[in-house]
Amino acid sequence: MSSNSERTNYPDQLAQIQFNSANLPTEHQFDAWRQFLAPSFDVEPMQETTSFSYTLNSYLLDQLIVTKTTFDTVQMIRPSRKLSDSDSDFLTLQHYGKGQMQGSLDNGTPLLLKSDRIWILDSAHSYQVCGQTDHLIGLIIPRHLLVDHDKIYTDAPSLSWALNSPQGRLVLTAMHTIWQQLPCMTQTDAPIVSAGIMGLLNGLLSNQWNDIARRQLQLTTLQVLQRYIQANLHRSDLGVEHLCKAHHCSRATVYRLFQPLGGVMSYIREQRLLGCYQVLKRLQATDSQRVQDVADAWGFTNYANFSRLFKQRFGINPRALKQLSPFATDFNALQNATALSEVERWQYWLEQIV
Repeated sequence: MSSNSERTNYPDQLAQIQFNSANLPTEHQFDAWRQFLAPSFDVEPMQETTSFSYTLNSYLLDQLIVTKTTFDTVQMIRPSRKLSDSDSDFLTLQHYGKGQMQGSLDNGTPLLLKSDRIWILDSAHSYQVCGQTDHLIGLIIPRHLLVDHDKIYTDAPSLSWALNSPQGRLVLTAMHTIWQQLPCMTQTDAPIVSAGIMGLLNGLLSNQWNDIARRQLQLTTLQVLQRYIQANLHRSDLGVEHLCKAHHCSRATVYRLFQPLGGVMSYIREQRLLGCYQVLKRLQATDSQRVQDVADAWGFTNYANFSRLFKQRFGINPRALKQLSPFATDFNALQNATALSEVERWQYWLEQIV
């Protein structure tokens, strides 16, 4: 029984797992989900399991596992007998976009995991929850990467930040920004990005907020602008004036925030190029969509200029990239397909990060 989905892997890409109930016969869907979570949880259905829907997409980011998932109503129990396993030596950072999970820790502390808070749970404690979720984003973090992990274990096995707090907004924005970049990220980028998010979490958990509040609030503003840019790359008028009007900030503020990234227009251009690259590398040579149509959709109004910038950035003409088959071996030699099922790969990841 396998739910592998084929994808093109280049040597420097991040390792990825995609697990989807739609790839399985209905009668095997819940059993596959139970097996997938078996290293960490006992999983029980909350309703008739004639079908059970879930999706999971995960990346291995250096020593972190970054994941997005949805699943139907279920009960998840982390019993004491699983705490002796190596995978108990991690914590999870998670936010529920929709839905909720409700339950308690083994000490009776109630848990209500829903969209108004970001949670850190210590997997070295037993707990049980039930419910369902849509758009859960999370990080699995090896214990040794958190400076205050002993304090978390003894004093705060579950802690959270309100989503409307500075800390909550900052962490959630960072998580979504990282997620958006993961498909384009390389193994070279991974340790730097991983260290960045861990530096943020350790700063907040070490009660250093007062010392770094100004800098982190600036980062929050920058990331809000970045998310807005990502959602509006198709607009040809996207620029400094547009950002100032949309977010009621001065030109000086926008210039200052983006200066470390090479400037605001350089950042916008880079995001558009990355978007075009991702679309073009997935197109078959026989697809009817023209390269110019792709460029137009991502906000480029001058095709000749786009083609020149694309070649400078990626070392290949955009038309030539489209002509390459997704399974070609003459452009960044492809990895061999793994013989491991997604379940086995997930369990292997957990063993490796701790």
